Amino acid sequence: MERDLDLLSKLVGIDTNCNEQKNYDQIALILKEALNDAGARTIIVHAKAKDGNSRPNVIGYFDNGKDDTLGINAHFDVVPATRQEWRRNPFELYISGDKAFGRGAADDKGNIVASLLAASGSRSRVNIELLYTCDEEVGSEYGLAWIMKNRRRLVRSNYAVVLDGRMRLIGGTSGVASGTITVRGKESHAGYPFLGRNAILSAMPFLQKLQEFEKVAGTKTSRYSGIYGKKINGRFSITTIKSGSGNNIIPGLLNAGFDMRSPPGYEIEKMSAEFKKYFNLWSKRFGVDASLDFVGLTPGYESNQNSKIMMKMMQITGMEKIYGAYGGDDGGYLSNAGIPTVSYGCLNDSVHGPNEYVSIRELRKVKEVMTHLFEKF
Repeated sequence: MERDLDLLSKLVGIDTNCNEQKNYDQIALILKEALNDAGARTIIVHAKAKDGNSRPNVIGYFDNGKDDTLGINAHFDVVPATRQEWRRNPFELYISGDKAFGRGAADDKGNIVASLLAASGSRSRVNIELLYTCDEEVGSEYGLAWIMKNRRRLVRSNYAVVLDGRMRLIGGTSGVASGTITVRGKESHAGYPFLGRNAILSAMPFLQKLQEFEKVAGTKTSRYSGIYGKKINGRFSITTIKSGSGNNIIPGLLNAGFDMRSPPGYEIEKMSAEFKKYFNLWSKRFGVDASLDFVGLTPGYESNQNSKIMMKMMQITGMEKIYGAYGGDDGGYLSNAGIPTVSYGCLNDSVHGPNEYVSIRELRKVKEVMTHLFEKF
């Protein structure tokens, strides 16, 4: 695993956190060099973002002269790391026993390493397309979503594996929507509250009623069970509240953030439309001056259990049960384009937290599974 951990160390050493979106060009060049050394024909596709900066995405092709092309997707952006919460520098890989620690070691740079080195060393029976993309942690607007919308011709895959999951066969992911609820009142001096209209007081019963949309979302159920043993259903949560600028000021504005998840097989766009209708109904009944803004929609997907890629993954891994995912990944952009998709990978409970790690044993296993998939497809 020395070669694997050396490449992983290089990737973890680059801070590609999704908030600052810096160093993307640097890691894209490292990936391009590694892919070229492995014999791939490689291009970097740049998406121009609203902030004026470009977002690079790396595509590596191994053209083996076969009829089918298998796409492997993983992302190189990571969630931010607060250094004080880590035992060591989160952007310096360190090894302890079976664990390799570092931000992105599991989510999702370890999966990049496993797939890249598997592709470089295999005697493949399929063309391989490695799609290493940015911005997955913030909705993929300039990552895979952008590629599928604006550069679709570059994607040759007719089957795909998204390496952004746990070591289970994932046959569907949840759709994800987030947004902001704004309640407006009238600001005034707290000494004269009768001259204002308190946005917090107006919002409290209204937000409580909106939270009850969780019951509506919960009636939507996937055919897949999650890792906790139950069928995955829809979810809705109010997650943030921001209001007020001082103890002596009646607040005139309140912003509440929310997160909504549709189960695999139920479109997040449909659930979002249902929530909008629910919102409009109760804003009128409560008489509140409120507005609703969605800031991101990530599609989920539900794959065909009998697709070639699913059957091959079941055969190679020896796994018989197919799960659904409570979270989302970029698989929806591939599946919705008609590409049969499965999610897999070496994620674990440490991701997005301090002291994230990847199990070296599981990293080796993912590499072995990908190698066998390429050679037996």
